[in-house]
Amino acid sequence: MQSQEAILTQALADSAGISAFISRTLGTEANLTRSERFGVASLGICLDHREATLLLAAHGARSSAFAMMRPTFEACVRGCWFGFVANDQQLDQLVEGKLSTKLEAMARAVAKAEPALQLLNALASMHKERLDDFTHGTGAQLARWYGPDGVAPRHSAGEVIDVLRFIDTVGLVACVAREKLCGRPTEPFLSKLQQAASPSRKTDGINRPQSA
Repeated sequence: MQSQEAILTQALADSAGISAFISRTLGTEANLTRSERFGVASLGICLDHREATLLLAAHGARSSAFAMMRPTFEACVRGCWFGFVANDQQLDQLVEGKLSTKLEAMARAVAKAEPALQLLNALASMHKERLDDFTHGTGAQLARWYGPDGVAPRHSAGEVIDVLRFIDTVGLVACVAREKLCGRPTEPFLSKLQQAASPSRKTDGINRPQSA
């Protein structure tokens, strides 16, 4: 039986393969409205965050990789909301720094407006608490450093695999949304998303804190 570290090595290679797929498959030109431009910009940030998370995980910076899940997800949700839901007044509020719409409300609105993106709402409901914990260094994140035998990182290889699975799923959702906003076919990314979200990639779960 393969060790968890060996499985993680393969998971990192799989995620790098998804990066290569995204790079060669995403379109590069489109005529966009104002809201679509905001949407595509935020989705681009999501994909940039995904690459950063993969880099952190590959170099053993596991706490930081966990912390990147929230901004990666948030940029995806906001990008979808800008492109498919937001009106001109809300975009003006965004530019003025006054937009206060909650992430969960955005995810619900996106799911209602675009059925193909309903996965965002499910992810928001499933992972919100943990994403906040890992980002702000409390709860679940601290539990992986504070132990009876000393203070040291204890993020398991299996948990990092789940981080990769999460960011790959979110990144591919961002690609589906981006191509839809740009008027291009989404099927290549929908097919890859189905593979990436397969339960067979899940190991021990980021939602389960280790005992302190």
